[in-house]
Amino acid sequence: MRSLLLCGAHMFVGMLVGMLVSLCKSEWVKEMENIHLFQGDMILSPDQMIAVRKLSGNAFGSIRDRTKLWPTDRPIPYTVDASLKHNRKAVQAIRDAVADYHRYTCIRFEEASSASSWGVRFFSGSGCRAPVGYGGNRVHSISLGKGCWTKGIAIHEMAHTMGFFHEHARPDRDNFIRVHWNNIPMFIQTQFLKESTRAVDSLGTPYDYLSVMHYHQKAFGGNKITIETLHPKYQKLIGHQRRFSEMDIKQMNLLYKCSPSPHTVEPTQPTTQQNIPTTTLQTARPSTRQPTRQPTTKQKPTTGQPDSCKDTASNCAQMKEWCRAGGWVHQMKRVCADTCGYC
Repeated sequence: MRSLLLCGAHMFVGMLVGMLVSLCKSEWVKEMENIHLFQGDMILSPDQMIAVRKLSGNAFGSIRDRTKLWPTDRPIPYTVDASLKHNRKAVQAIRDAVADYHRYTCIRFEEASSASSWGVRFFSGSGCRAPVGYGGNRVHSISLGKGCWTKGIAIHEMAHTMGFFHEHARPDRDNFIRVHWNNIPMFIQTQFLKESTRAVDSLGTPYDYLSVMHYHQKAFGGNKITIETLHPKYQKLIGHQRRFSEMDIKQMNLLYKCSPSPHTVEPTQPTTQQNIPTTTLQTARPSTRQPTRQPTTKQKPTTGQPDSCKDTASNCAQMKEWCRAGGWVHQMKRVCADTCGYC
């Protein structure tokens, strides 16, 4: 009888996980893995890029620089560019995401009938990408290219612009995930570096496997596992969220000093820390020590002009300071040859 009960319990847990995956669907798409951008979909300002180089990485949690927070005394105007406004799926994803921000936070958006001098602009660019934090009285452009037209992805990219980073790079992540460095190409291993507590503030919230900001288990790994959850039941759930988790909402409201939301998310997303036994946290083996700088081989001087010496990345001007920065040399020669002066 005991074995039958155990078998039934295992079946129930398996069915529950399966239901969660089915309900969540996959919200991590390859369009969020742009190797030319920081952690795949984040457009950093020059000062943020310098900070990343000094601190050897980035982390989830909210941005520590409170000058990068949006004003909450008035609605944030947003516009939908001509490249998207006739795309019903994209427009609906944006409106659904805005509705969730209104439902769960005190941040307010207002669709503008004409171009505004500040706020957020959604357009169809190359992949899914967004600037991080408030950059002053200007327009902040969020790209929702083909493959990015879902509510979960719109929420994710908007959260970057509100000042949020990725969950997998939190300073305390080694207690919760193991990064499989061998499955990550060397030239993009920096996408998985973690930040020091000097740059981010998780506002006392626990690590959240179910965050809409979490990387997928195979992010940047092709078909290989790059992130292993130390609590196995969350392995197939990371990177699959279509909406805010309870912890996302709590952190957003703490950061923007909102009153706690009277609304709660549907009970398909258990709170991470409550479901992780204390012994798991104490005995979990941390991930292999991350490289602070990528190993490099000495580059031979380029002689002559390559057959096709040109920039293949669209944002080489933004990345110019990385042209001769340690382990980025080989990658920058490949994608920004002209800007970096390697021709």
